Amino acid sequence: MCLAIRKANCSQGYDVKVFNLKDRDKSDHYNPFAYIHDTDDIVVVAKNLIKNMKEDPRQKNTADPIWEEGSTSLLEALLAYVYFEQPPEMHNMNSVMELFVLMQHRYGPQGRSQLDKTAQSIDVSLGMRMSAFNIPSIMKICEDDTIHLEELASDKKVALFVVTPDTTTAYNFLAAVMFQQCFQILVHTADNREDHCLPRHVRFLLDEFPNIGMIPDFQILISTIRSRNIGCTLIYQ
Repeated sequence: MCLAIRKANCSQGYDVKVFNLKDRDKSDHYNPFAYIHDTDDIVVVAKNLIKNMKEDPRQKNTADPIWEEGSTSLLEALLAYVYFEQPPEMHNMNSVMELFVLMQHRYGPQGRSQLDKTAQSIDVSLGMRMSAFNIPSIMKICEDDTIHLEELASDKKVALFVVTPDTTTAYNFLAAVMFQQCFQILVHTADNREDHCLPRHVRFLLDEFPNIGMIPDFQILISTIRSRNIGCTLIYQ
């Protein structure tokens, strides 16, 4: 399937990329760190991951907000440490998970204060959400980046296919983060051109849109991107 997609589009002069969360050994690689440039980007990625790495991202959270907010703040700190303190070759989610594991060793078996117990509970909450990054196939496709989302904002002919499993949404959080970063790149590129418009029209054909995860502020994006030469076709069953 993926090979057929590549061949068909290559024959039309397109550089074809496939982000395949179903058959991950056949996927191009996507590293969120490749598109992080400052603390604002770190905050966006952390919030998106925490929001989407739960059973139903669209379900209203009825639990005490301290757990989600605490997990988000902790993930922001981990992402920031890796980005600002570690060398470029270490900028990936594998390094974040290694740092998270090292952090767990600070807890002893006794003598914990209430604050320590709360912090440990936040750690457990984040660890449960981030557990997918311990899966070898996920670790592999996130260790570097071969998709090059920035090329979608150029005058180059690029086709990016995103394949998600049709029997589980467990890994769709990566698609949600990728789509958000992609929109950010496209909008930023357009806004920094004299005509405030991309050189080539970019069209998103989002089949099974409700199943790709939650793209934060998408309702705002979809109402403002047309002037930047970006279009979206949302497909629901």
